[in-house]
Amino acid sequence: MRRFNRVYAASILTRARYTVTGGVVVGAEPNVVVTLGRYPDGLDETALAIVSDLTKAGYLVEARTGIRRWKAAKLVPM
Repeated sequence: MRRFNRVYAASILTRARYTVTGGVVVGAEPNVVVTLGRYPDGLDETALAIVSDLTKAGYLVEARTGIRRWKAAKLVPM
């Protein structure tokens, strides 16, 4: 944010589990869930265009205004 006028952030979740050394099992569809927004908060046309492009590529994507909250949620153990 010191060098750029607009900063975007994403929280990327993968439904997978670690099984053995070097082995990860992905047991659900979609494989990747992306939550995207402007940092520290908000949405704009560029963020919505990124969401649209990722959706067309087959990802499950949602735009959120409070992206910091979504990024912090990943720190909670499941």
